[in-house]
Amino acid sequence: MNSADGWSPAREEPAGGFLKSPPVEEAGRDARPQREAPPDPFFAGIFPGLPRGERFRRTAAETLNRSDRFGVILLRRLGGERESPAARPVLEAPSPPASLRSRPEGLWGLEDEGELAVILPGAGSAACLEFAARLQHEIEELTAVSPIAGIALYPTLDDARPRIFENARLALDHAAFYGPGGRALFDATTLNISGDRRFEAGDLVGAQAEFERALALDPAHGNVLNSLGVCLALRGDSEGALERFSAAIRLDRGEYMAVYNLGLVHALNGRLETALGFFLRAAELRADVYEIHLELGKTYLALGQPEAARSHLEQAARLGGRGSAVFRLLGECHERTGNPQRAASAYQKAVQVNPADAQALSRLGTLYAARGENEEIALLFCRESARLAPGDAGVRERLGRLLLRAGRLEEALAELEAACRLGENLVEEIAALRRRLGKAAAGEAAP
Repeated sequence: MNSADGWSPAREEPAGGFLKSPPVEEAGRDARPQREAPPDPFFAGIFPGLPRGERFRRTAAETLNRSDRFGVILLRRLGGERESPAARPVLEAPSPPASLRSRPEGLWGLEDEGELAVILPGAGSAACLEFAARLQHEIEELTAVSPIAGIALYPTLDDARPRIFENARLALDHAAFYGPGGRALFDATTLNISGDRRFEAGDLVGAQAEFERALALDPAHGNVLNSLGVCLALRGDSEGALERFSAAIRLDRGEYMAVYNLGLVHALNGRLETALGFFLRAAELRADVYEIHLELGKTYLALGQPEAARSHLEQAARLGGRGSAVFRLLGECHERTGNPQRAASAYQKAVQVNPADAQALSRLGTLYAARGENEEIALLFCRESARLAPGDAGVRERLGRLLLRAGRLEEALAELEAACRLGENLVEEIAALRRRLGKAAAGEAAP
């Protein structure tokens, strides 16, 4: 079904129209990792003389290779605390207090970016969490700075020993969501956060790998199942996506995002009646979600029910989406129900929101021409829409018909032929126009 039929994927909406929840609901201050900042001198000032980076890793490797079990703790200052005045006297002091300087536990060092690293051979999660909390508390008592702590354990999954450091770094990013003093043990939520960041950066392959690792740790993590389903859907694996969304719903029948996402996969594969059922179910679970009403409007419109579509699209407009689609689709509803004035108003709103909305421009230009308004402006809109979306059959057909109406026959023929190549059935009209052009040319050639 092409876009001229009133339905197309939600290209303007995030993640292709799919819904994902944030991996951690309560985000703290400066939750993003500070990966591009220069090395932080904070911990080097508190613990002078500790080995750093690769030298520290080499020092620790021999011990770790003999250990079947160990924990890695990383401590970092959040970016917002980098300039804490309370920390400066400590950094200038000749040495830290004995309570921190003479700790006998574990192997201590500094990562390249300045984080404090502590390795505890033989330690499990409880021991690592207790030690990290105690260390955080003492550093805060000393400096008035509350570092965050990321903890990872060996063995985890089938990760090699060196990878545990990266796991601890990911746990630091997880801990950052809780703000100063936050603490996180590497787990499925950690990998969900890592996968989500890769997803936001457009790395679907990397995101999928992180979500799959998360499910290896916790197969019943509904949020991760939904996120993995979105990745698979966007990568073209519809069956895999349906399986993950269904699994998330089996865990929680009230998981409206997975219900909605199931509907969207069916819609993208042309199963509109099935999609409609899932969208309606999602709306029963959550009536205040823009995307749900937008897709209900699209689907009803595609099924030839513009009045039903209109009520949902008006609700979507009230909820305030981020794109022009809702206004463009409302315009189509008004056109189909015989209200061109309201249709034009809706298309104008769509173009105000997104001047590059080719469909809205094209339909607005066609309406202007039909209402006998400035045909040059109408033609300008339709030409611009074809420039923006040269692969849209409906846009090219509307431009062709407007050119035909203006008597620009050769230009009209080129546009209608383009629309035909893109899927519109215009063979007879094109043949008639060619005959007309042939007669015109013969008349000009006659003496």
